[in-house]
Amino acid sequence: MRRVATLTIVSGALTAGLLAVGPAAQAATQDNPGKEVTATTQGSISKGQLLAEAKRAGQPYSAKETAAIKAAQRCGYYERTRGYKNSKKTHWLFYVKNRLYWCWDGRYVRSYKATFTAYTANKKVYVWRGWAKKSVTHPKNWSYATSTVQGKFYYTGNRKTYKPYVIIRGYKNGAYRWKAGG
Repeated sequence: MRRVATLTIVSGALTAGLLAVGPAAQAATQDNPGKEVTATTQGSISKGQLLAEAKRAGQPYSAKETAAIKAAQRCGYYERTRGYKNSKKTHWLFYVKNRLYWCWDGRYVRSYKATFTAYTANKKVYVWRGWAKKSVTHPKNWSYATSTVQGKFYYTGNRKTYKPYVIIRGYKNGAYRWKAGG
């Protein structure tokens, strides 16, 4: 039985240094960076869509990984974003995003992949300090896959570092669990 694990890391505009500076950053007070918020998306994804999406993103699966995905019964994804929004909860100030894709057959997780993203609205006010944690793993019996991400943002208003995190676990039966905070 072939099982494959892939890790893709996306940090978007942070690595390019092209961060938007907008009015959302002005909503925070000196002591408080905004409202703590968690957002979610989830769903099933066909094997063909999963393979095509990876190819479009420039991270195509290998032949071995493709075979493992095709051997699975179903594939799905779960994404959670954790960070701070302005006081009206209309614009993100900063966040980390964790998306786990996994394929399963009821007995095993056949394949998994995680993408991690970090965002800051104003790099001079919410200073990105890098990843505190970033991993995607599975146990020896392949009964689940776990992706973990935690970022560090320094808020210049109150001189505190905020560390939002998201942990997602996808199981061999398609179920999932999550934990978020920071």
